[in-house]
Amino acid sequence: MKNMLLRGGAAAVCGALLLSLAACGNSDAPVSDTTPTTAATTAPTTVPETLYDNLLTGEKSLKTPNNRPVAFMIDNYSASVRQKNIDKADLYVEAETEAGIPRIMAVFGSIDSVPAQVGPCRSARTPFVKMAKALDAIYCHVGGSTLGKAMIKEKRLTDLDSLVEVSRELKAVNGAIEHTKVFSRAKMDDAIKKRGISVKTATPVPYAFGEKAGDGAGNAVQVNISSRWKVSFTYDAATKQYTKHRNVLSSPEHVSYDGDPIRVSNVIIMYDTRFDEDSAHISFQLNAGNGTLVSGGTSRAVKWKRTDSGLSFTEADGTPLTVATGKTYICLTSATLANQTVLQ
Repeated sequence: MKNMLLRGGAAAVCGALLLSLAACGNSDAPVSDTTPTTAATTAPTTVPETLYDNLLTGEKSLKTPNNRPVAFMIDNYSASVRQKNIDKADLYVEAETEAGIPRIMAVFGSIDSVPAQVGPCRSARTPFVKMAKALDAIYCHVGGSTLGKAMIKEKRLTDLDSLVEVSRELKAVNGAIEHTKVFSRAKMDDAIKKRGISVKTATPVPYAFGEKAGDGAGNAVQVNISSRWKVSFTYDAATKQYTKHRNVLSSPEHVSYDGDPIRVSNVIIMYDTRFDEDSAHISFQLNAGNGTLVSGGTSRAVKWKRTDSGLSFTEADGTPLTVATGKTYICLTSATLANQTVLQ
């Protein structure tokens, strides 16, 4: 009897469980989705590149904080000479050196922006030594005039001499070996590291950056660098840049070898006292004087002052000069040639 009761109880429990399961199967409650899910893919966050101020252009274009300028003495003895990578410089200074022949000092805003080769490089001359010192630039040259080398020592200018290699490309177009020596970036980096040369500067920029129109013509400019050499530029309003010509306004564009034309945002003419340094070389006093800024299709009078501590430009009223953001080309010439400057 007892066993029959137990069997009856078990049967009852089983029946109850079956009824319960049946009830659950007929429930309107939602059935959980057992389909495996894929985790959402999150796009990687792009961290913007940090850029630093280029003191010479007013742009954030440097990839490192190394902001000390690097200046190269560039051969420019004729309109036929070809130069490597000078279109990539941030500032230019052109002046007569001897017998009406000019040279260009091409200045880069940082050692890090110097291309693998720059040239052809030539000797140090006193006007460029003075300008390099005022900019606190590392001055790159191949030898120098007697007074040029003496002034480097006198002013304690940081310089790199003859870190060059002969360019086969330039030899094919320029001929003589003195017109084919290019500075090597690799040799420069090694020399700077070994000598512990600082690659940063606290020297202030020569001008302020902004937009300010002049009251004179400025769509084209032609400057007499010497009695036999001219420097010319034409303005493109679409790009707000001036393209340099080889000589007069009607001459071809000044194009770097295997590169682009030289294009700048500003042209500054510095008028100064020119004198014969010795029987063969020309120099300038480079203390202070008047000049002209050509920018944005207009022009206006400016003043300038240079010391070993800095180069500065002002408006005619003495307030800091405002130039357009971008590259600048400085033409240093005799004050006696000022009336031969052409502005259109």
